[in-house]
Parts: sequence; C-alpha cells; structure tokens
Amino acid sequence: MPDTDELTFQKGDIFFVHNELGDGWLWVTAHRTGEQGMIFRDLVEDLDETIDPNTVFDWFHPECTKNDAVDMLVKAGPGSFLVRPSDNSPGDYSLFFHINNQIQRFRIEKKAVRYLMGGRTFECLDAVINRYRKEQIVEGHTLGFPVTRTVTEVDAKIKPVQHAEKIYATLRECREQVGLKKIKGNVYILIESKVNLLFRLFLVLQPDINNTHIWFYLPQTEDWFSLAGVTPIGEWGSLRLKFRYSHDLVMPSEEYSPLQQLLLESDLAVVKALADVCHGDRNRLASSLLRIFRYEQKEADLLTSLNDAEIAREDETSTLLRGASLTTSLMDLYMRSVCGDFLKAALTDIIGKLLEAKQSCEVSPTKMESPEEACANAEFLLQVLDDVTLSIFMCADACPRTLRFICHCLQRSVLHKWPHERFVRTRVVSGFIFLRLLCPALLNPRQFGLLPSPPPPQAGRSLVMVAKCLMNLANLVEFGGKEQYMEVVNPFILKNKERMVVFLDQLSNVSEKPVTAEADKLKGDVGRDLATLHHICVTHLKELQTLSRTQVIFFIY
Repeated sequence: MPDTDELTFQKGDIFFVHNELGDGWLWVTAHRTGEQGMIFRDLVEDLDETIDPNTVFDWFHPECTKNDAVDMLVKAGPGSFLVRPSDNSPGDYSLFFHINNQIQRFRIEKKAVRYLMGGRTFECLDAVINRYRKEQIVEGHTLGFPVTRTVTEVDAKIKPVQHAEKIYATLRECREQVGLKKIKGNVYILIESKVNLLFRLFLVLQPDINNTHIWFYLPQTEDWFSLAGVTPIGEWGSLRLKFRYSHDLVMPSEEYSPLQQLLLESDLAVVKALADVCHGDRNRLASSLLRIFRYEQKEADLLTSLNDAEIAREDETSTLLRGASLTTSLMDLYMRSVCGDFLKAALTDIIGKLLEAKQSCEVSPTKMESPEEACANAEFLLQVLDDVTLSIFMCADACPRTLRFICHCLQRSVLHKWPHERFVRTRVVSGFIFLRLLCPALLNPRQFGLLPSPPPPQAGRSLVMVAKCLMNLANLVEFGGKEQYMEVVNPFILKNKERMVVFLDQLSNVSEKPVTAEADKLKGDVGRDLATLHHICVTHLKELQTLSRTQVIFFIY
C-alpha cells in the first residue's frame, strides 16, 4: 500500500517471516518479488517446510518427473519451457527448453539464497527466467512461453482464507489504532525521608519494539563494509557507507503548492522570516531551501538576495559574512554541491604530491622532531605553496559560472556600500572561495570527495600548513609576531597579493546570470524538501506568528 510498509500480494504468494511486530502484523520478504514489508497474519497461513518456495511460480513443477517434463514440452511445441527439481543434484534445479525439435536441459545451481546459471548470480529463480526471456539462452533463441502446471497436491495445501470479512474488519481496526499503543513500564519509588514519608517516582520505560524500530534511535554510521560473493573467488573489496535511519511523512507535492509559492516570492519575505527564527534548524532549512530553489533554477536569486541583505546589515568589513547564518550555510552547501570539478582541477595534484612526499611542510618548532628539519621543511612548504597557487589561479574557468555570477554580485554590493575600501571586493569573494571552500577542502579532502579516506598524519599536517598559509594570502595579511616561525612565508604572501586580487576579479567577471544547462538542472521531486520546510514552519509557528505582528509575512495554514 502507498505511504506504508504494508505489502500488496497475490493469492499463492510465499513469504519468509523475519519478525512478529505484534497486533497480528508480520515483517516478511516476499519470495516472488523480493520486497520487504508488513502483512497481516490472518491473511496467510503457515506452509509445510517441505514445500519448495518456488511453487509460487506456475512454470515450476515440483513433482514432475524427467519423462513427464519431456512429454509436456513436446506437446507444447518449440519455445516452451519449464523448471523442475534436479535429479542428479538435490537442492538444484533443471530448466527444460524445447528448441529445434529437441529438449535441452540447463542446470540452475542453488547457493545459499541465490541462484547461479551461466556464470551469473540471480536473487531468485524468477530472475533467471526473466533474463533468458529477453536474452539468448543459446545462440538465436530466448525462452518462449511456459508450460504451467495443473492443480496438484501441493497447490491443494494452500487453502482459501475463511471469514474474510471478519479478518478485514480486524485489519482496518489495527490500522486505525496505529500509534495509540500504550508503553509499558515499571515504576520505582524512592523514599527520601522516613519521617515525612516523601516519595519520588522514577519511571523506567521498557519499550515493546523490535530491531527494525531500534534503527530509529541509532546515530548516523559511517564505516567500511566488506563485500562477500556467493562464490569464494579472491577478495571482493569493500564499500564505504554512510547511513542513518529516518522516518519522514511526505504528502503529494501538490499539497505543498501554497507553501512553495510563498517561498519562491521574489522578495523572499518568508525565507528571511524563517532565517530569523529557525536557528536550531538552520542546516535542515538551508539544505531543503537550496534544493527547492535549484529545482526551480532560482538559486542565484536566492543567494544574491540573502547576501545583499547580510551586507546591508553589516557595519564592519572585517566581520563581513564571516559568522554562522542561513546565508553562509546556503553558500557553503551550494559551493560543495557544484564545485566538485573545480576542487579536483585546483587541488588534486597538490594533495597527491603531499601524500607521496617523504618531506614534511611542518615549520612549527614544537611539532618538529629536530630543529635541523626547519630549513628543509620551509623550502618544501614554499615550493608547495607556489605549486598550489599556480594551480588555483589557472582554474578560474573551471569554477561554475553561476557561482562566479554570485561572486560578481557580492563585489558589486560591497563596492556600493564601501566605495572607498580598497580590498573589500577581494576579501568578500575570498571569504567564500578560499576560507569556506578551498581551505576546508585541503583540511578535510575526504569530506569533499578528493580522497577515499583521511590522509596519513604527516600529509594531513602538511595540508594544514598549506591551508593556513592560503588563508592569510586570501585575507591579504602577513603573519605577525605571535607565530614568528610562520614569518618565513611572508615573502610568498607579498609576492602573490596582487595575483590574488587579479584572480578573484577574473573569477567574478560574470556580470549576467547564466542560463542553467540541461545537464546541470536538479532532477527529481522536491516533495520531501517541502515536507521538511512544512515541519519546520509548524515547529516554529508561534515565533512566526509573533514576527508577523511586526512584519508583513503571509503564511497560509
């Protein structure tokens, strides 16, 4: 059934039961489709363990002899097929196929819960048949039509369900009561004073839940998981997975149309109101907003408008767009989502060089094993800095044009507010491109998709030193007295200040909003993101209502 875990099934379907969920519900896997979900116990019955689960397929003949199979196929004609248990290899199966006036047999091997045929592995017996109905099983021939079995003793064991009306009435009642089940617990009483007989109650809840429900309470997990094949042929490798259980209630997209229209209004009044009240939900809000606006190809309008509002509120250029806000969160998410190719072009070579290098970039006296390493390390650091700046400065065209347009709007906005500040147009762009994108990518290359795993300690420390130097260069300031050991980098910063200004101006020279290419358009359905925003609005409804008394904001509920 839609929007639930309840499975739709047919008469004769066979299920593997994993858990009893209570109230008559079972968590199962359907043998015919491979789907997992819930079914109501009274709609099914236990089968004899001797019955082959493949009996659900009408082309499977569990009690057919070899001679009977040949006779049926000869009678049916060329192209016909059926499957029966193997005589020579118990547990396996034989596919009989009528071709060129002869009957050919193909062995289907059963390995654990999977099936092997022709060097391929299949999840179920039906998958084998479906494949060779489309692809050639022998040159020039595919499986044609099945020879289906008649009613046998096996089929007769599947009895019709009695008292169907009573069962479905119970089923409807169970659905209506979902979520109303009481939680059982124990009560412990602590006597604090024998004189006054004061009591304090402690409730120890013992949840009546199964392993499936427990996933809801688990934290996000990220780890390497080894792969294992059906056949033990060498190593299968491993897969890194990052997963978290979540349960979202998502209505059809049209239900959220009024909310979507409000969000997309050109003045962004609703977005700005949400930014003012949803500080705790900032990351969820930013993530959903960005996808909604990207889906409508209005991300540039969203980001430029919010950037302009932040700049209008700011009094000091030194703290311009440096704090944590919805605007900076949106910019961070947007740059990460579109700048993968730019980061790879700019940083991949230098990261690879530091991973392979035996020399360190460490110049801090407290972190070096010997003071004698300082000179060689400093020379290597300066060499790496020359290489990385050259690589970055050559990659302006690799930066997405929409982001470059947003940077152009940033420069235009700050120049309008601070026309006499010489470097404000440089620092407002470097604050995003370097301090929020390039330098974080150097500090954590795995998180930005530049490495499959964290770098080793020496390479990681070298990346920290490089990022530290690039931050100062991006801010157009040299190292001071607090870190005297870093003053060796000051000549590099002085040499590249003007080049940094030129690079950021070149990167920001897209003065017209680009048209999003078809390949770059966000695909899919934003229903889940609209549902998230709806939930956030409901959570902060009182704050939004209070805000609406002083600002003109239109919310429809």
